[in-house]
Amino acid sequence: MADLRCPKCGKLLLKFQVHGSITLIVKCPRCKNLCSLSMEVRGETRDTTGQG
Repeated sequence: MADLRCPKCGKLLLKFQVHGSITLIVKCPRCKNLCSLSMEVRGETRDTTGQG
């Protein structure tokens, strides 16, 4: 799990987990700065069988 913090004041704005792509714009309630995040996860595979 990752988190997004305000680059000006460091306040934790949200925690997230990405499967695919995401684009966010969040306004910090403390300093009123607009924070943006854009990311895409490609080719991630996980072994969910418990073997290996």
